Amino acid sequence: MPETKRYSGACHRWAVRFDVETDLAMVTAWNCPICAIKGLNLAFAAAEAFTLETTPFDGRTL
Repeated sequence: MPETKRYSGACHRWAVRFDVETDLAMVTAWNCPICAIKGLNLAFAAAEAFTLETTPFDGRTL
C-alpha cells in the first residue's frame, strides 16, 4: 500500500501554489505541452486533502 505524504506544487508560472496530501497511487500523463516537455504528471486528490496557498491567477497581473 502506498504511503501518504504531503507535497507542494505550483502551476508552471508559479502564480498558483498549493499543498496536497496524497499517496500518489495513480498518476497520469496529460496533454499540457509544457508539462510534457518537463516530464510532469497529473494526480487526483480529495478536496479536503488540498490546500490552495495563493489566489488563482485572475488574468490581469502576474
